[in-house]
Amino acid sequence: MPYYEKLMEQIEKYDIGIAIVNAGVFPVGTYEQLSNRDIQQQIDVNVYQYGMLGKMLMDKLLKRDNKTLLTFIGSYAGFGPLPGLNMYAATKGFVSFFTESLAYEIYGSNLDISTYTPMGIYSNMTKDFAKGDSFFNEDMFNIALTTAVRSHMQELSTPCSRYIGVSCMGYWVHAVITYVVEALKKILPGVFNNIVYEEYQGFRKN
Repeated sequence: MPYYEKLMEQIEKYDIGIAIVNAGVFPVGTYEQLSNRDIQQQIDVNVYQYGMLGKMLMDKLLKRDNKTLLTFIGSYAGFGPLPGLNMYAATKGFVSFFTESLAYEIYGSNLDISTYTPMGIYSNMTKDFAKGDSFFNEDMFNIALTTAVRSHMQELSTPCSRYIGVSCMGYWVHAVITYVVEALKKILPGVFNNIVYEEYQGFRKN
């Protein structure tokens, strides 16, 4: 708690119109391969931090007279689980349900809440984290951070964003890929599993 209290003291003087909550660790592998520390860390970072920081930010943002936006960063994995991302997918699923519930609770206030659920985003963090693995190269799956931000803000300005707790993919290519991936999972689950599993296994070796 002292950490959060200190953080709120540091931002108290600022009039914040848009706040983004993002936290995440991303250990990959089958459930058997994950260590106890991997499991605990994902719960501590991907769930607990969202709950604590979201609470403190909401208390501040609801006091504003002007329209305000609070966005929680989720992931496609939160509604499209993949092999090798068992715990990660579960924690990101929490983010989506958490956000939607909050949006209903404060409906009619000055505060809008959304969830941004992209596929991969290429940044300095993911570049260093992947250690050169081609799976994280900047491409149509892993878009540049600036592209992700711009796409999400554009999507929030569309009529779809008026729905309660809207979940946005942001980048249109990610939305198309999602349909393809979900169809492949249902039609050819064995092929899909092998493709993704081999990719993640290669990643774990780095």
